[in-house]
Amino acid sequence: MVGTGGKPFGAAMMATCAAGGLALPVLSTSIPRQMYIPGETGLTAPLALALLETGIVTDAMLAPGPNATLVEVFNEPDEREMSIHALTTWWTALKIRFPMQRFNWDLHVQDLSNIEDHTGGDRNDHLSAGWFCLTRNQNSDIPRVSLARRARQLEDCLEGFGQTALAVLQDALNHLPETFSPWFALSVAEQLYWQESDTDEEMIAQAIEEGRIENFVTGLPADAGTGDLMTRARFYEDMPKWVTAPQRVVSRKAIVRAARGKPYEKNVIAACDKIIEIVSRPGFSLNSWDCGVQAHGHYNIDACACVLWSEGDTLTTAIDEWLDDVGNAGEYVDFISMNQVTLNASQLTKYLRHTECMMELAQATETLLFLLGDEL
Repeated sequence: MVGTGGKPFGAAMMATCAAGGLALPVLSTSIPRQMYIPGETGLTAPLALALLETGIVTDAMLAPGPNATLVEVFNEPDEREMSIHALTTWWTALKIRFPMQRFNWDLHVQDLSNIEDHTGGDRNDHLSAGWFCLTRNQNSDIPRVSLARRARQLEDCLEGFGQTALAVLQDALNHLPETFSPWFALSVAEQLYWQESDTDEEMIAQAIEEGRIENFVTGLPADAGTGDLMTRARFYEDMPKWVTAPQRVVSRKAIVRAARGKPYEKNVIAACDKIIEIVSRPGFSLNSWDCGVQAHGHYNIDACACVLWSEGDTLTTAIDEWLDDVGNAGEYVDFISMNQVTLNASQLTKYLRHTECMMELAQATETLLFLLGDEL
């Protein structure tokens, strides 16, 4: 387990812990002020060597400053401080290159050699391996948006427009750190409420048999008289079913034609086009399993964003109850993304390139997210 015991999700959508680190000058509110690397462990030496081999550590970083004392000039470079300086320089440059207003993340490098691998795959138990992890910056709230109003506006413009745009957003978010989303809420609902039944009728019959509800009147709506049961009918009562599994159902040509003379709709098209252009490049190699924590078999208690249909909806209920269960069990990690990287030039370079791809995609995704959603 890696965690801090956390508190329930609630209205603030969880706040996670922040480890101590090296304070950096404040250049911009969107640039992290701390770079985290563990102390005197077996990680620092191979990390410093890998950074040297990849060129992240430059000659200028190794040279003593103009006002250095003789002791500093003749001392060997400190591996930990050198790694902090090199990775902070790289991360800061990346944040400047792809500036974002609401996706505000911190980078940590950690020795998690004791973490249990739940994937059943290669644990990559090399002595020279580290976990490169992202957390949401704790000085900023989790971005929360509701889709209902703007999705309806797009659907009024052309049936299927809102669903198609949401499908593009889904594909993009699946390549970014963990998100509390409608499709995530659906998977949660299937685990929490529906795993023992195939239909609402079967679910209600089981609840009557177990004494959780008293009766069910045939001919009434599927969730009538069901109390607090989260039936499928109740889950989708106020939103279309396509919200939790959006598909591209109309062509770009039809959307462009329908959006003629409508500035907002044109902006949505442009934002979708930008995402598609980024992921279609020959050099784009980011896979959905390169980001997040659940691909590694762990649960997360924080996310880079929370996407709802409306404030206080059934998506919120499902996510809240799931996070309460995870928090009470204490089996979670405090990261929104984590990657185990073997500390050699080849694997570190691969991770750095993947992260650069992810940050460019994140910038474009942030634009689409706040076009499709009203901030809560």
